[in-house]
Amino acid sequence: MATEAIHEGVVRFESAGTLVFSDGTDILTVNNIVPGSLSFEPPARGPLGYTDRAVQQAPLEGDDTLGTLSFRTRGTKFETNNLFNRLNTANATANTMKEWVVTIKVPNYRDAAAGTVTVLSGASRTKTDFKAGTDFDEIGVEMSFRSWTPPTTY
Repeated sequence: MATEAIHEGVVRFESAGTLVFSDGTDILTVNNIVPGSLSFEPPARGPLGYTDRAVQQAPLEGDDTLGTLSFRTRGTKFETNNLFNRLNTANATANTMKEWVVTIKVPNYRDAAAGTVTVLSGASRTKTDFKAGTDFDEIGVEMSFRSWTPPTTY
């Protein structure tokens, strides 16, 4: 068995990371993400546990599950081009949710030309909210997505 050291270097999304939405027509770079609010869980196959003669067996792979993405951004006034309105716009194709490709880039350090990138595909809005704040208003976004590309270097 190989022994391997992991998580040796510390990187931060807040050190100039980017969150970009694309629907095939428009490319939206989301600015002013609230520090610490970006979170995602990749899709996977759910475990399908079972017993055989009252003894738990190793779970089988079950159905695919959706991944989840959530974040908060400092809000802007209710303009037609802000994220809240763009994500709540109906899809041009009847009876399907509008889907986005979401790219998350995390540089190795501030102003670095290299880092890691993750792509979330088939992302659709599950919840958006607007919250008035004493300092800044905030827009909250929750999405589900069907597939992803694990982090790779750029």
